[in-house]
Amino acid sequence: MTVETLLTGRRRPLSSSEFIDWIAFHSLEPFSDTYRPSCIVAATLANIHRTRQTAFSSDDFMPVERVTGKQMKPEEMKARMASVAALLPQQDT
Repeated sequence: MTVETLLTGRRRPLSSSEFIDWIAFHSLEPFSDTYRPSCIVAATLANIHRTRQTAFSSDDFMPVERVTGKQMKPEEMKARMASVAALLPQQDT
């Protein structure tokens, strides 16, 4: 869904450039975690029936790569933005 759709209510197909923009945005600010509720249920059930000493957490059941939480240095951020910019279509000015 585009911002235009949210603001105007008009629905139209997502263009390839908008799709690339959303991918770039997601790499910088990941969207909400749709797996989290299922992982909480899985961890609860596993903890009810666990035989090990330590409890399971919902992170133990996440099917996606975990985020490290490490803060990027300015040089790393600049390199990431350059790689995202390379994915975007070139515009004639």
